[in-house]
Amino acid sequence: MGYSLKIQEGDPRASASPRVSTKAAMSVCSEINGLEELKARKFLEGLINGKQRIGTKFYTHAAEAILKLLENLENNAKKLGKDPDKAVLWIAAHQGPKLMRSRRKRNFGLRMKSTHLQASLKPTQQKETKKEIKAAAETAKPVQGGAA
Repeated sequence: MGYSLKIQEGDPRASASPRVSTKAAMSVCSEINGLEELKARKFLEGLINGKQRIGTKFYTHAAEAILKLLENLENNAKKLGKDPDKAVLWIAAHQGPKLMRSRRKRNFGLRMKSTHLQASLKPTQQKETKKEIKAAAETAKPVQGGAA
């Protein structure tokens, strides 16, 4: 299966196809996309516990599936020797395969929900603070001395 995300060689990645609503998974993924791994994990745990919400909904089933994917991604990062705490999460959700329940007595078959989830961890770019930039500029200034 190909990834819809741009993944470089060596980046940890994971994918899954849980039985969750695509709409709910897309809502949760759009909220945590671009966050650090720890912040995304806390947000998902808040959704599951009912302390966080997106709009007026909690999306607990989708959050549980994405949290399992995040744990898998963290294990893959550790196996590759990467630090998952110092990485940014990129995650995408889109429509999964069409799954039909078998024929039942009265219903001829009902379509089950399925979603493709794809995630990757990208290393963060260290941003310099204003103090660090100012300190570096001061040390780089040439010393003014008088020539005799």
